[in-house]
Amino acid sequence: MYTLRYSTSSLLAKAVTGLALVAMLLVGCSDSSKEEAPQSKRRKTDLRSKRNLESDCLTPVKTASAKTPPSAAANNTKETEATFQKGYYQYKQPDYAEAIKWFRLAADQGHAQAQCFMGLMNELGLGMPENLAEAFKWYRLSAEQGHRMARIYLIYMYNNGLGVEKNPAEVEKWYKIVIHEDELARIEKEKEEEAEYKRKKEEEKRKKEVEAIYNQGEKFWKGDGVAQNTTEALKWFRLAAEQGHAKAQNDLGWLYAEGIGVEHNYAESVKWYRMAAEQGDGYAQYRLGSAYAKGQGVKLNYAEALKWYRLSADQKVGDGQNGVGEMYYLGHGVKQNYAEALKWFSLAAAQHHAIAEYYLGMMYEKGHGVKKNLKIAARLYDIGAQDGYAPSMYNYAMCLLKGVGVKKDREEGKRFLRMAAREGYAPAKKALENLK
Repeated sequence: MYTLRYSTSSLLAKAVTGLALVAMLLVGCSDSSKEEAPQSKRRKTDLRSKRNLESDCLTPVKTASAKTPPSAAANNTKETEATFQKGYYQYKQPDYAEAIKWFRLAADQGHAQAQCFMGLMNELGLGMPENLAEAFKWYRLSAEQGHRMARIYLIYMYNNGLGVEKNPAEVEKWYKIVIHEDELARIEKEKEEEAEYKRKKEEEKRKKEVEAIYNQGEKFWKGDGVAQNTTEALKWFRLAAEQGHAKAQNDLGWLYAEGIGVEHNYAESVKWYRMAAEQGDGYAQYRLGSAYAKGQGVKLNYAEALKWYRLSADQKVGDGQNGVGEMYYLGHGVKQNYAEALKWFSLAAAQHHAIAEYYLGMMYEKGHGVKKNLKIAARLYDIGAQDGYAPSMYNYAMCLLKGVGVKKDREEGKRFLRMAAREGYAPAKKALENLK
């Protein structure tokens, strides 16, 4: 429940004590018992700089409450705002005469900030003779539309008799309005903060519930504590994906791409990849990039592929880093650049990405972007083979069979060929047949 902190009587008391603060801040610690001409008093006691006044006048006008006059926001049409901005541009040059022209046009159309600037320029004598009475007029117009700082200026001017006769009643009236509006603003802020807190708590609760759904799918997929069941896993993944779970969306996309538990459908896989990728899932970003690179479920588009690979790579996903490397190595969607390819392949290889290790081996074998070095090439093929990549197994087998970069070893070479053949790599099968 939200209530005003101050009653009417307490507001009056605050107004009285608050005036001392206003006087201290805006008038200065002068001896108010000594009467002086408003003009001379103004010059001796003014603590406000032109810069501060400018900043104050730029303060946005908030929507007024039922107890205050309508906000100037309703009067700030695009045309009026544009007129005001022209004035402010000239003010900053500075070309005060031109600024006054535009400010007056906007002010006459009810633009509260323009009215405040008209007050400021009259008060300080910018582009015109100093005229406190005219300044008071414009500040009052702005204040009546809800401009908070213009209201503060009214308190200041009424309290010191600047441009108007001293009027304690008006001082009290406007001070109470400022206090009231500040209190309403505090209440509104508390409401917004409480609403935001509730929204975050609800979102946290929802995310936990969706995460539990996804985890249930993971259990059925892995057979963790339950019998392995792809159909059940798919059901739970879909439930989580439909509620915005990025990992579930990525997994569902992969199942459609592979035709596991569902009919093979690249277009459907791309749909789910995109949902996850747009939420920032690095693995989905890679897979969406791969779909564009291969033209699977979407029209082949190397530029789009590179875009998604980069987003994935920026999250240090090895597949994404390798994807960017491939695009530079092959010149797909970008000008061929071996140096860039080397950089991205190296980043992926540092994460034991087998395909990146293979490409690095190729670069050292052929001298692409690096000095040709068959020993390093053979070593990289060996590493790629150990990480399970069939083309690396085959290339390392060729190195062993021919003694390229390593000591020649026919039996070890045949062993690696058999490893590659078991992975279904056709060149390895053919090589084995030729060795018989």
